[in-house]
Amino acid sequence: LIGTDGVLLRQDGAGPILTITESDCQLSKISFSSTRERQICVQITDSKQVLVSECQCDGGGVPHSAIFVERSQQITIRSCTATGSSNGIALVSSHGEVIGNRCHDNAQGGILFASSTGRAEANECWGNALGIAIQCDSRTPEHPSDVTLVGNHCQDNDGAGIVFSASTGQADQNECWGNQGNGILIRCFPESPGHPSHVTLQSNRCHANAGAGIRFLASTGLVEQNECWDNTEEGIRVHCAPEKPDYPSHVTIRGNRCHENATGIIFICSTGLAEQNECWSNKHAGIRVQSVPEALAHPSHVTLRGNRCHANAGRGIIFSASTGRAEQNECWGNQANEISTAGGSEVIVYDHRTSPS
Repeated sequence: LIGTDGVLLRQDGAGPILTITESDCQLSKISFSSTRERQICVQITDSKQVLVSECQCDGGGVPHSAIFVERSQQITIRSCTATGSSNGIALVSSHGEVIGNRCHDNAQGGILFASSTGRAEANECWGNALGIAIQCDSRTPEHPSDVTLVGNHCQDNDGAGIVFSASTGQADQNECWGNQGNGILIRCFPESPGHPSHVTLQSNRCHANAGAGIRFLASTGLVEQNECWDNTEEGIRVHCAPEKPDYPSHVTIRGNRCHENATGIIFICSTGLAEQNECWSNKHAGIRVQSVPEALAHPSHVTLRGNRCHANAGRGIIFSASTGRAEQNECWGNQANEISTAGGSEVIVYDHRTSPS
C-alpha cells in the first residue's frame, strides 16, 4: 500500500485506523490522523516481514501507540513521524528495526521495545516522557529486551533520554541532551532489583541533562569512550538499587571524558573498575567512591587506574567509607591532589602523581 502526497487515512469508528495481521506487506507514504481518543494509527500483529516507511502518524493519545507492533518478526519502521500518543513507536514481544524516525510529544516513550529484540538507529526523539525505552514487559520481567541503539538523538524529554530497564544491549554514538532526567539510565526492574540490566555504552555524548549524564542502578555493564559534560548531577553515576544497597551495580568505566558536572564519576555502594578516564572542571570531586550513612555495611569496592583528574573545585579523588585500590592516577590543580580517604576507608595507593606526565 503506497500512497502519494496528500493521502490521508482517518477512522471515525473505534479501533485502529489500519490493522496488519498475519501478513507480509509494505506500507509507505501515507498520513494517519486519529479522530478518537485511545486510537492506534497502525497496528501490526502476528506478522512477518512488514515495512512501514515515510508515514505520518498523529495518534489519539494515551494509552495506545501511534505505531504498535505485537508478536511480529522482521518488522522495519523507517523514516516515519509518530506523535501525540502514549508511545510513538512500540514493539512488544517482537523483533524489528526502527530507523530514521521522528518521535515527539508522546505521553510516554518516543520509541519503546518491551520484551523485544532489534535495533534503533538514527532516530530523533524529543518532547516525550522518555526518549527511547528498552524494557521487559511489566507482566514478564524474566523476558528482557535485547536491543542495539546507534546514532539516536534524544533531547528535551521530561525524563531520561535513553532507558534500559531489566534488559540487555548496546548503545553506541547516541547523543542525549537537555533531558529533565538522566541522559542514559541503565536500571534494574523497578519492582524487582534481582532483574538487572546489562548494557555496553560506547562513544555516546550526554550533556546538559538535569540528572546524570550516564547512570547505573543495580545493573552491570561497560562504559567506554563516552563524553559527559554540563550535567546537573554527575557525569557518570554508578549506584545500588534505591533503598536496597545489597543490590549493587558492577561497572567498568574506561576512557571517558567527564567535565563541568557536579562530580566527574561516582560509585555509591557499588563495585567496579575506572581506568584511563579524564575528569576536569567539575564542581566537586573528579572521582568519588563512597557508601551512604544508612548503608555503611555495604561499602563500594573499586579499583582506579590511570585516571587524570584536574582543575576540579573539590578533591581529585576521594574514597569515603569504602575500599579499593588506586594506582598510577594523576591529580593536579584540584582543591586537594593527594588521594583522600574518609570514614574508615581502606585503600591501597600505588604510584600516585600530583602533576601531569
